[in-house]
Amino acid sequence: MLEALMQALNGQLELVERLDALGREKEACLVRGEAQSLSSVLEQEEETLAELNSREGRRRQASAAVAQALGLIQAEPTLRELAQSLGSPVDAAELQRFGSAITARVQEIARRNERLRQLLEQQIHYTDFMMNLLLGATDGAQFYNMQGARAETPSSISKLDLHA
Repeated sequence: MLEALMQALNGQLELVERLDALGREKEACLVRGEAQSLSSVLEQEEETLAELNSREGRRRQASAAVAQALGLIQAEPTLRELAQSLGSPVDAAELQRFGSAITARVQEIARRNERLRQLLEQQIHYTDFMMNLLLGATDGAQFYNMQGARAETPSSISKLDLHA
């Protein structure tokens, strides 16, 4: 039972490390502006997340089996609670090592995702700016004619003249 839990945790750690590596690739694709490569990385990330979800179910089952064997009341104890209940300090240390490693990787992924969110927002703002610049979006007040249609007043100054 404990061996099945260790195998499930090891599998999850490998997948979380793969997600971390894919996050680095995703960041590099965004910086280089490679949309095609980014699409491929996102597909790989989606597949990895599906596999991680599948393995999470196995880990929960193994964790519940170990908890039942140890006589724990909780249906889903944490790794720390399992480690404290184990008689073997070596096994307890191994469980805690897996828990710490997975937690550290997930925190790193969260930090990288925040950087990616900021990078995407910058790119969206830049794209909006360029679209407004090229399409000549008006910043002034909007006026309506008698039929209720928007009546725009043509400007003699180009936006390109203002930002150049």
